[in-house]
Amino acid sequence: MEIKKRWDRIDFDLVDEALIGLKGEPFKKYRERWMTLEGVEARELYDLLPDFPIHIDFETVFGCNLRCTHCFLQNFLDDIKRPVHMEFDLFKKIIDEGMEKGLNSISLHNIGEPLLRKDIFDFVQYGNDAGVLDMFLSTNGILLDEAASEKLIDHGLTRLNVSLDAFTEQTYLKMRNSNRFNKVKKNIERFLEIRRRRNSKTPFLRVSFCKTIINEEETDDFINYWTDKADNIGIQMYVNVRDDINLKPKEEVRIDCDQPFRRVYVLPDGRVQGCCVEFGYDDVVVGDAYESSIYDIWHGKKIQSMRDVIADDSFYKMKSCIQCRGLKSNIT
Repeated sequence: MEIKKRWDRIDFDLVDEALIGLKGEPFKKYRERWMTLEGVEARELYDLLPDFPIHIDFETVFGCNLRCTHCFLQNFLDDIKRPVHMEFDLFKKIIDEGMEKGLNSISLHNIGEPLLRKDIFDFVQYGNDAGVLDMFLSTNGILLDEAASEKLIDHGLTRLNVSLDAFTEQTYLKMRNSNRFNKVKKNIERFLEIRRRRNSKTPFLRVSFCKTIINEEETDDFINYWTDKADNIGIQMYVNVRDDINLKPKEEVRIDCDQPFRRVYVLPDGRVQGCCVEFGYDDVVVGDAYESSIYDIWHGKKIQSMRDVIADDSFYKMKSCIQCRGLKSNIT
């Protein structure tokens, strides 16, 4: 079967071109800044290090309405002993600082389900009003009802990702321990129809598929089905994050990490990480946004130590890096 190659780098470029058309020169310069750091040798990244992170990921809620087989939230959700909702005032504080220092883009998720928050649309609106050029939100799609779709469109979200990880109901059930596959598909279709009726090009829709040993045979069908529907298709290689089960696909791909040279992640309790992984280790925590500015954290010793590990290819020094090696993602 011929695979329609709309899920690769070319597709990101097409979305970027469309957004440049909508948002003009500032968006173009932001994407140029981002791409300048793409594929660069680790030691050369020091010379290109921005004075402030280009992108900040906000874990607005540490919780989920699913218990997916492959997700490491399985290890935490039933015994959470930390704040699960980020305070809106903390978010506003960081956005206000960022807009003065050169922040270009944000996401309102990491591994939690942001639509569990009734006020998540206030986060989108605040970012839009502040002038954030690019805003991402990723959801499992279960709560993407008509009202949520309308608010995400009207409040100025730039990119919406819906994680499906399956082409059939049976595989969705195995991956996500849920029988709501058809509901999610209908929610996506309704979102696209609402966007069309509103004559809006944003948020651009991405559907994603995390490839494991459970679903890898459905990859081609997934790509072909969504090619003419979604604006973008994301295929990720699963990294084994659970000790009790091995779901890694036959194909294993390792990528080089440049995260602490481009972005930081803010958790609901204010801790700031130099990368996206939440395996329960503190070795990626580089500061506290309640106690320090993002600027100071970005220029601090802890995140610099992470960059040194990457530049020296000494990932063995960090538990999080050891567990993460093997992850391949085409997320921006």
